[in-house]
Amino acid sequence: MHSWDVVNEAVEPADARPDGLRKSPWLDLIGPEYIELAFQTAAKADPQAKLTYNDYGIELDTQEHIVKRGQVLLLLRRLKARGVPLHAVGVQSHLQADGPQPGAGLLAFIREAASWGWRSTSPRWM
Repeated sequence: MHSWDVVNEAVEPADARPDGLRKSPWLDLIGPEYIELAFQTAAKADPQAKLTYNDYGIELDTQEHIVKRGQVLLLLRRLKARGVPLHAVGVQSHLQADGPQPGAGLLAFIREAASWGWRSTSPRWM
């Protein structure tokens, strides 16, 4: 496998948690560290795979997407600071040709995440 989508849609500002996390069975059972645990487990299972966090609702420049994009960036910063083996971020989108299009906010999000120098500890991705 080239890559794993390890954690999907973990952020939901509407759930009103201070950390921005979505209320879920994983959060209830394990706590916020479930995300880190998932990435560590995936890295042990397949040390050569590129591990990805994926989320939706961050591509437009609406107020809702701006807030969520900020919460996703906070999550990514926390994971990076803790040395979590995270190598890529997926942006799940459901765009229509005649609907709103991604704007400057998505580009800024991508540039900021890319500036952190995501690198694997695996020689394959160095």
